[in-house]
Amino acid sequence: MAINFSDSTVLGTGYKVLEQFTTPCDGSTISTSNGNMSTTNVTGLQTLAGTNYHDLTGSHITYQPPTGTSLVIYKYTFAQSHFDSHAINHYRFNRNGTDIVYSYWTQAANTEMEALVHCEFPIWISGSNNSNTGDVAGWGSPIVLKIRGRRYGGSNEARIHTTQHWDGSGNDQFHQPTVGVIAIG
Repeated sequence: MAINFSDSTVLGTGYKVLEQFTTPCDGSTISTSNGNMSTTNVTGLQTLAGTNYHDLTGSHITYQPPTGTSLVIYKYTFAQSHFDSHAINHYRFNRNGTDIVYSYWTQAANTEMEALVHCEFPIWISGSNNSNTGDVAGWGSPIVLKIRGRRYGGSNEARIHTTQHWDGSGNDQFHQPTVGVIAIG
């Protein structure tokens, strides 16, 4: 069975996973087909001060897929909880310094927001660069993949890598994020 996408990309039979990993953001080193890749050691909550975009701690990896890869799926999971009564954060996927336009999203809720946020972004190695979809012309050297975020306004703070409630009380509980990729060829 083949999957035909609207941009004429076809994912046909015979594709397989060439490399895959997901790991806690604990400073560990992952051995990949093109060398070692290290994660950031995330040990506490993150706030997004002001309305400028910040890299989400733990989301930053520098990765080069195996030869023959057609698609890389970047994965990052983090906890978000409210701090202000109407917590609103904006996020975007960034590939090697370029914010990918079609990846923009908002995570918001009044008073009781607490959730794991699961991010997955496909990067096709398609022969052309596209800052809307994230496609790359080629991928012969390591590139940086990460998530960037900001708060909506001054009184809309949400916190990253923590809960607001835990075990029947208002005690915050740290949650270590995870990061990974799937390379398909």
